Amino acid sequence: MADDLSAVEAKLLRRLELIDREFSRIAVEYRKNKRFRNWIQLEGLISSTWQIWNEFCRQVIMSSYIGCATKSGRVTLPIEPGVDEARVSYLATCAVRRRIPDANGRTHLRRKEPTWGSPHSCIEIFSNVSPRCSNVLDLTQAFQFQDPSPEHLRITRNCCAHFNSQTIAGVRGLMGSYIGGPIFHPTDIVLRRTRGGEYALHSWTDNLMPEFGKGEDLVDHHLGQL
Repeated sequence: MADDLSAVEAKLLRRLELIDREFSRIAVEYRKNKRFRNWIQLEGLISSTWQIWNEFCRQVIMSSYIGCATKSGRVTLPIEPGVDEARVSYLATCAVRRRIPDANGRTHLRRKEPTWGSPHSCIEIFSNVSPRCSNVLDLTQAFQFQDPSPEHLRITRNCCAHFNSQTIAGVRGLMGSYIGGPIFHPTDIVLRRTRGGEYALHSWTDNLMPEFGKGEDLVDHHLGQL
C-alpha cells in the first residue's frame, strides 16, 4: 500500500509540538548552577529535533520515489520497476556525490546515506536522480528554504555530537542571527533569542513546520500539492 504523505506530515507536526513543549519546560526550569544537567537535557532535545526532521525528509523522499498517496489524493507511481528503499538510497547518494549510478546499485546501510535533513542535499537529489518522481517540482519548491533554520539546527546538532574548537566556532558564527551572551557550549545557542524575541529552538521548529503544513495556505501550496 502506498504511503500517505498526510500521515507523514501529521507525524512531523506532532513530534515538533512535543519538542516545543519540552523545551519550554526546560527553559523555565533552567538554572545556571545546574549547567551540566542543562547541557545533557538540551543536547538530547537538539538531537531528537534533528532526528525527527531528518527522518521526515527521508520518508517524504522515499515515498515519493517508490510511490505514495499525496495530500491532494493523487498517487505517484514508482520511478522504475522493483524500486525499493535501498535503490532510492543508492540513487540519492549518487546524486549528492555527483556519481553516475549503476543500473542495479543499492545502498543497504543507512550510515552511508546522504544527510536527508539538509535542504541542499534534497535539492541535489531532486535535480540529479533520474528518472524523476512525478512530484519532483513540488518537492523542489517545498525544500527551497529561505530561512536558515534547518542549517542552524544541523550545525548545532553536529557540534553537540562532535564538540571541538572548530564545531563550536561554527555555532558561534550563528550568533549574527540571535541576541544574547557568549556561547560556551553548543546548547547555549537554543536559549538565545531571535530579534523578534523568540528562543532560537522555537524559531527553528516554527520555521520547519510552516513549509510542510502549519497554516492552510502553506499546506495547499507545498505538501498539499505533492
